Amino acid sequence: MQRSRLFASTALAALLATFAASRLPAGDTPAEKRDKINDNTEINPSWIYDDLPSAIAKARRENKPIFAVFR
Repeated sequence: MQRSRLFASTALAALLATFAASRLPAGDTPAEKRDKINDNTEINPSWIYDDLPSAIAKARRENKPIFAVFR
């Protein structure tokens, strides 16, 4: 009896967590993110914003590391 009750409560908690996570807002589009950061911050012209493959290629050419922020 205890085991079935524990399973049922765990299953219910997992179901509720999945439902709650699916109801979260999708987030901003890349253009909206760029607009927000441009409004609040001056971006250094040497930075590569929102183009990871280009940043990786440049880092390999210049033999430098990448500092990436994923939002």
